[in-house]
Amino acid sequence: MPIFKELGENGEVKSTRDEPLTFMNFDQYVKENGIEKAQGYLEAAQDFYKQLQELLYHEYSDGSRYPRGLPFMTKEGCKLLKQKEMLLECAQELKIPGFDTKQGPQ
Repeated sequence: MPIFKELGENGEVKSTRDEPLTFMNFDQYVKENGIEKAQGYLEAAQDFYKQLQELLYHEYSDGSRYPRGLPFMTKEGCKLLKQKEMLLECAQELKIPGFDTKQGPQ
């Protein structure tokens, strides 16, 4: 989860807050972290969005979509969670600066 900074009149950090990244605070995220980091975040969000779509809905050849059953979503959701956990552990093993397995990028 991104950490946003509230700056004082002289540019000093008055306070920080962590909150989920949304369309409401995305512009602040870009200003604080730069366009390259924002692009990386969006690529990851887009990838995760596609994975959730596949987890929640079955798409038929005619383009229609229907919700999947709860047993499938539970089983596949647990697999997805484990895959993401392994990815985060891999990032920690690679010693990516500022990265914590439990919290994500700092």
